[in-house]
Amino acid sequence: MADALSRTPFAENPEQCGSIMEETKENIGIKEMLWESIIACGISKKEEQERTATVKLKKKEKLQAKKWFELLDKMDSPIDTPFIEMAEMQAKDKSLEGCINKGVNDKEGKVWMIKDECLFHIRTNRKFKKKSLQLVVPSCLREKIMKAHHDDMLGGHCGYLKTLNKVSQWYWWPKMKRDVKEWVQTCMVCQTHSRNYGPKIGKLAPVTAQYPFQILGMDILGSLPTTKRGNRSIILFTDYYTKWVEAYAIPNEEAITIANKMIKGIICRHGAPILHHFR
Repeated sequence: MADALSRTPFAENPEQCGSIMEETKENIGIKEMLWESIIACGISKKEEQERTATVKLKKKEKLQAKKWFELLDKMDSPIDTPFIEMAEMQAKDKSLEGCINKGVNDKEGKVWMIKDECLFHIRTNRKFKKKSLQLVVPSCLREKIMKAHHDDMLGGHCGYLKTLNKVSQWYWWPKMKRDVKEWVQTCMVCQTHSRNYGPKIGKLAPVTAQYPFQILGMDILGSLPTTKRGNRSIILFTDYYTKWVEAYAIPNEEAITIANKMIKGIICRHGAPILHHFR
């Protein structure tokens, strides 16, 4: 756009300046959004160099127009769809009717801007205090964009936040965050290969007993050489209060064998514990 303005034929007298601005207004397609300041800034800059100044602007208007010049010069469309076709798709999309109306009414260009008849959303980075233009995408191209930034080779199947950040560098549409999140969560490749972290486990707490044989710990040491009596495992009972340990040889690790040994060796001699831990 700035390059086009530099090639605009300038008037030799002030009376023709208004007609040139009107013609440039129609060609650029910005309509009533900052076009006066931008075009006047381009004319003023050109005429100042040639020492034939006919347009005088305030310093604030020049700075504002200069920012928009920088934005428009850096803005390259990452899609192959021509702006004319994109504008037609935006106009036909019912989900963008409210956005288009807001863009037409936003004459100061705070949130919306129209460039080459296409609607753009103005993204403001509060942290770095910078602005960028996001193309408002019709519904027929949204899946293609999410696939390119997530599923393709350069997408890398990143998570929700990284994918949203990549998409939002160029594009915007209503409920974009919800659509990107749903796209990432329903990706078969991500669901198959990504790790499920789940909820975090709480901190460990010590197990304390108030009196002897209130809490009993139990462990089995197996796969030992078989003795003459046929025993090949050892079962251990540990009292959490006194740290008292009792060990018994058992022939196998079946539930009936362990229960019988616990009844005869512990419950009949020390009483039934309230809680027991099996490790």
